[in-house]
Amino acid sequence: MDFNDTPEQAEFRKTCRKWLEDNAKLKSGNQVEDFANIDFLQAGKDWQKKKYDAGWAMLHWPKEYGGIAASAIERIIWSEEESKFSVPRGIFEIGLGMCGPVMMEYASEEQKSRYLPPMAEGSEIWCQLFSEPSAGSDVAGLRSKAVQDGDKWIINGQKLYTSLAYNADYIWLAARTDTDAPGHKGITLFLVDTKDPGFSIQPFETFGAADTTATFYDNVRVPDSMRIGEINGGWNLITSQLNHERVSLFAAGRMIRLVRDAIDWASENLLPDGRRVIDQEWVQIKLAECRSLVRYLDLLNWEVANARSISVVK
Repeated sequence: MDFNDTPEQAEFRKTCRKWLEDNAKLKSGNQVEDFANIDFLQAGKDWQKKKYDAGWAMLHWPKEYGGIAASAIERIIWSEEESKFSVPRGIFEIGLGMCGPVMMEYASEEQKSRYLPPMAEGSEIWCQLFSEPSAGSDVAGLRSKAVQDGDKWIINGQKLYTSLAYNADYIWLAARTDTDAPGHKGITLFLVDTKDPGFSIQPFETFGAADTTATFYDNVRVPDSMRIGEINGGWNLITSQLNHERVSLFAAGRMIRLVRDAIDWASENLLPDGRRVIDQEWVQIKLAECRSLVRYLDLLNWEVANARSISVVK
């Protein structure tokens, strides 16, 4: 495929860059993304609200939900341009990129009206909970249960590898609602308010990622109005969400910036003997490996975006 911008894409890139130049600061030096830091969180909310007010917050959302119906390639262009500026990113990706689009397809009108606007403007943060200790990536093997009790559901269980749960206002939770049904046929999706009694959270560091957690549900009572989609019909929502997640259009721009930050840091900081960190051969090798992997991710994103654009045209 041709990685050069078409005239239309070049114009879109120019528009993105102009707005960013007028509203954000160019990156200078190393910026640490500390998702557990309240200042970083507030800065992220402020930046999201500024984008929301200007119409840049939810590029790929349909226009009826406040988006601009941007193409997959336009999303990559925005991500590339935004990565050049010193702005907090990554806080709202799960809600905007995964949960929101699925809600547009399966949620009730009341649920859309209640949850989509604050998700888009950044006043409420979401995370998703699929993985479990006994199931791992096999979502159909989950054991967390939701038992109906009148107009409420009582949820018990545990989830692992939950990113950004510390800051989340709402959790997108898959639970088993029919223990007799085989595999994927007895799962339902719920929204859980992280302030609900019985919900708790613990750090669960993996591969040095401090923003990963384990979450626990001890008789958490959730109103049926917080159920998304049909009872025992959650598998359709899960597969739809995973399709949105696989696109990973946000990842490359952010990762490119993180590698650039690491190179800047290693270039600016000294060892006790006065040498720069980057002058060590093993550091150069590791940075080169990271840069190559991120470049591969970038090209893969472009390939996926191009394929999606071709399928839309057809």
